[in-house]
Amino acid sequence: MAIAGALALAVAFAGVKGWVTRPLGMVSAGLFVVCLLLVAVIGWQRHRHTLVDREIAARGQMIVMIAARLKTQDDEELEAMAARGGPAGEAARLVLEGRAERTRRPPRGGPPDPLTR
Repeated sequence: MAIAGALALAVAFAGVKGWVTRPLGMVSAGLFVVCLLLVAVIGWQRHRHTLVDREIAARGQMIVMIAARLKTQDDEELEAMAARGGPAGEAARLVLEGRAERTRRPPRGGPPDPLTR
């Protein structure tokens, strides 16, 4: 897109100088403006998308940090926090899921217990 815009600008400049016909220069100037607007719109959309991606990453990091702090809480407090919702509730839910997974998982080195499946 930037190359097309630069080429259109060069042809528009050539039209002003009289190196190419005037109508071709005017069409090229219009094409340059369209390319400039498209680049601006695409850049704005990418910027918004990048901000959303940063927000998602920051939220994930925050939840991990909260979960690290909540690992010492007992299950009743964690269940109450999970019921309230929000980032702390999501972190509490993750801690509870991790604890449940550890109780289901067989101990390392030994054969799996058929009764816990």
